[in-house]
Amino acid sequence: MLGTDITTQGGIGSVVRSYRDSGLFNRLNIRYLSTHRDGLKFDKFLFFIRQIPIICFAIFKVDLVHLQTSQGWSFRRLVFFYLISSAIRKKVIWHVHGSTFDNYYIKSSGIEKKLIRYALTNRSSVIALSNSWKERLQVIAPKSDIRVIRNGIILDKYRSVRKETHRPFVVTFLGRLGVRKGTYDLIHAIELLKDLNINFKLAGDGDIQKCSREILSRGLNDKVEIRTWLDPDSVVSVLKSSDLYVLPSYDEGLPMGILEAMASGLPIVSTNVGGIPEAVESGVNGLLIEPGDVKSLALSIQRYYSDIKLWHSASQASLERAESQFSMESVELSLRQLYSDLGSNLSQVG
Repeated sequence: MLGTDITTQGGIGSVVRSYRDSGLFNRLNIRYLSTHRDGLKFDKFLFFIRQIPIICFAIFKVDLVHLQTSQGWSFRRLVFFYLISSAIRKKVIWHVHGSTFDNYYIKSSGIEKKLIRYALTNRSSVIALSNSWKERLQVIAPKSDIRVIRNGIILDKYRSVRKETHRPFVVTFLGRLGVRKGTYDLIHAIELLKDLNINFKLAGDGDIQKCSREILSRGLNDKVEIRTWLDPDSVVSVLKSSDLYVLPSYDEGLPMGILEAMASGLPIVSTNVGGIPEAVESGVNGLLIEPGDVKSLALSIQRYYSDIKLWHSASQASLERAESQFSMESVELSLRQLYSDLGSNLSQVG
């Protein structure tokens, strides 16, 4: 299995850590090798070059090659190893996490479009994170073998049951701060809610300084705490001390943050994009709005702040939904079946 370094910030890193920590690598005999890590551009390039001979040697020894990819350079790095794998007749799995993979395809040159279609179709299968993403990927590569395997989480790590909310009420956002994740919409919504006893925690990377200035200019610095990217243990701690998880994104795959929040017993306020509606049923374990609808975002947060019965019902529904649909056991069963279908005896997956 190839992808970004297991310590890397972001969704793929979080997914791969859950595979490792749950023991899935051992049980499915997966060897994980990194093609990318955080750092300066030159350091990233050197790391990739050093990994090429290691990965190429490993490819010859495995039954399958499983590629954890996003869009852009994530895909371009991995297509190099796809071509090598295909040349020696190894079957390949593309596990597509990119929240804007379809836009990446649309904006690509004619040659790159052909390469993307070829890679997703020839000697390969594709994993989509949701049914909606399966449909989007089928538009790009209609002849591709596409399976839906949702992300999973280690439930016991996050599980938290509470009968009361905190005062002040705590709303948490985790992820890359910026336009795509709807961070500025959230800041505008916070301004509408500033007279209520609600505190907000924003943690991640991206536009940290710009968001901090925006918060300060609106006089909200006593309402909002901004932190840099949290390590996995800190994520667990922050979620357990929160009452509501909010992610007003404009596009997504299937965000690990939402699944982690559900397993922590939090109602979710998010948007009707990507795979989110397959995790959050509006009116059951959360509320979904249209991207950019600041007023509805503020009203949705206020509903959970004001109505403890609604909050408790959604909290319980999040726990139940996480347990029934997003366990690592479900992920393992699906991967085991896919590997078997592709002819692997699970002796080694690269």
